[in-house]
Amino acid sequence: TEDVFEKAVGLDGQSVGIKFKRDGNYYLSLDLKLTETICIMPGQKITICLNQCDIVNNTTRAFAVAGELKLTDCTKQGTVMGGTTSNSGTLKLLNQGKLELFAGTLLGNKLCQQGGVVGISTDSGNIVDNTVTVAPQMDMYGGSITGGQAEKGGNIHIWCANGILQIYGGQVTGAVGNTDSILVTQGTLTLHADARIGGNSGADLHLGKSGKLQLADYTGSTAVSVKMEQPGVFAACESDLSAAFTSYDEQYAVY
Repeated sequence: TEDVFEKAVGLDGQSVGIKFKRDGNYYLSLDLKLTETICIMPGQKITICLNQCDIVNNTTRAFAVAGELKLTDCTKQGTVMGGTTSNSGTLKLLNQGKLELFAGTLLGNKLCQQGGVVGISTDSGNIVDNTVTVAPQMDMYGGSITGGQAEKGGNIHIWCANGILQIYGGQVTGAVGNTDSILVTQGTLTLHADARIGGNSGADLHLGKSGKLQLADYTGSTAVSVKMEQPGVFAACESDLSAAFTSYDEQYAVY
């Protein structure tokens, strides 16, 4: 790893992290067991093929992303797991950070305050003189996000006013305990044709007062249980998709 990484001023308030020395494509041949966060710095463009390997950090989150990160896996068996208990347990997107997930599994580990696996936030840290220039964004085309547990957003939490989560494919499922799988406090979640976000013991989707849901070419192939910040009515964007959304409990009407 010494040929690949170097020490870096940490993102998101962390004093020290590590960063890639050079932009480029990285193909893992061994598991990575880390104790420091891999920081994708502003302007960096990194692609990682997990190649059936695991990236594990039991001390803090595995990634803090303020540049561009693409995660894939030609075997579809590799995993990434972090270990923080504060927020964004495995991966945090902040300011202009962008993540594209094509394959592989992002796993939850420890109970977090928010964002058990992925957090999309506005935390500035040491990014571009503390100025938000581009909103953080995650595009999910495949792979899975599972096993998260948090007080807010077991698997994913968006708490950035301009934050974007687009799910084209893959699955977000298996949040631990009674925690809600995806919490959109602020920002926008867009569901596309092959998005699968069902199968959680808590609500599959929790929309906050300022959270937005958009349905692109979503087909409603799996039922999505919905919770809202306060009792009321959740209206599906397309009438023919109303059957794809169900009420998480009797306080919420879905039509």
